[in-house]
Amino acid sequence: MRRGIFVFPPSIDPVAVANAIWVDREELLQSYPELSDPLVEFIGSTHGATNDISSTFEREIFAARNMGVAGSEFGCDLGTNLCTALIAARQAYGFSEVEIRRVAAQTDVPTEEVSTLYPDPDKISNLLAVASSAITGLQESDVALSAIFAYCAVIHCHAFSDGNKRTARVLWAKIIAPKGRDAVPLALLSNLNRSSFIIQFRRVLLFGNWEPLIVYLSIAAEACFNWMQAKIDRGFIAEASNAHLPGATANGRSFR
Repeated sequence: MRRGIFVFPPSIDPVAVANAIWVDREELLQSYPELSDPLVEFIGSTHGATNDISSTFEREIFAARNMGVAGSEFGCDLGTNLCTALIAARQAYGFSEVEIRRVAAQTDVPTEEVSTLYPDPDKISNLLAVASSAITGLQESDVALSAIFAYCAVIHCHAFSDGNKRTARVLWAKIIAPKGRDAVPLALLSNLNRSSFIIQFRRVLLFGNWEPLIVYLSIAAEACFNWMQAKIDRGFIAEASNAHLPGATANGRSFR
């Protein structure tokens, strides 16, 4: 995968740009119908994003920036110790609870007679160790895939009583962005079409089918970068070198 499409150019304000893309998300969806899964029409849209998630973008971006500082006292190493990396992510985000879960956890769906039962606490350490090894292997060949795998693995392990998705998004940003750069917030990519994203994510957890999620995130990142390139070309976004964005492609879809 092209890692560059998931990373902001170095000379722009990532929070301001993320918020501007969010405002224009309906236009992006019209230009990228591939982000809409046909299943949404049958099961309905039950996972709509809030209209104001700008604070989420800001917290993810700055937590990823500060994660290395927060994790230094734990010897944070993304490749060899996922557990300490997650603790560092939670500290950087501002969670008061940073310890690994020691009690059973499940999520009940009020409208349905179903529950999601998460792994037993005594299995979490082993699950994180296996995930850590896989992340290390993927980083050597494809950093973007490594970040996507890490996000899904952290949510599957459900190592904390609360905030696992937020923790996973910070880890995603830390893995995928080169040092000194900011990742496009996963909260932005996933909420461009929230219902479709949830469908692709569940295909991973329930059936081990990774391709739809990878395709969704790639197209979502491409949409955001093409939007940025158009704004830079038109002078609406100040970018120092005004060079083409890393990984962006010209595909004939324009944004005014």
